[in-house]
Amino acid sequence: MTGDLAIWVGLTPTFAEATSLFAALASELPLDFGILIDARANPDQAAALVEGVKSALTFAARQVPADSGTTITTADETIGGNAAVSATIVDRSLPFPIELVVGASADVFVIGTRAAAEAALNPGAGMDADPAFKEALRYALPDTLQLQYLAGAPLAPLFGLPLVGSNASDAQVLVDIISLLSSSSISSTTTNGLTYTRLVLTLAA
Repeated sequence: MTGDLAIWVGLTPTFAEATSLFAALASELPLDFGILIDARANPDQAAALVEGVKSALTFAARQVPADSGTTITTADETIGGNAAVSATIVDRSLPFPIELVVGASADVFVIGTRAAAEAALNPGAGMDADPAFKEALRYALPDTLQLQYLAGAPLAPLFGLPLVGSNASDAQVLVDIISLLSSSSISSTTTNGLTYTRLVLTLAA
């Protein structure tokens, strides 16, 4: 596959609603993340890659000793009419299981958390419908080769959690600062052998 690549990371809804850092980390992975590759040029190759990852995961699961305290469980799935495989890793040293999903459609190959896979393989409204993202794109360099985008509002819960040795007023200051930032973006492009980079900070209205 030679298509465009996207990587995204975000807080899970459980983390965003937690009232303490301990509660946020006690029950599940606090982050959703995904790696997506444009597969439109060769969807058959994307499907073959899913099968290859499935075989590798199945082989890895068989190599784990029964008394190791670690288990890897794989399962075939269908998401949005597209073939996928999930792998759940349980280890006695981890407070929660870790689940990864790999799948492909005629448009995209994805590996990441379940939320990432479901968004990619059974998409609804995406970032292209987000006013803050559309605003950031207005300031991206022409013919951008690489774009990093950070949304400010979803990060507020991270800084709102009380930390050991901190107080509520310190946390509120961080939340207030983050709330001022609607988004930030870094775009880069190359022209005549020179690389140009533009950093944009968009303040909330």
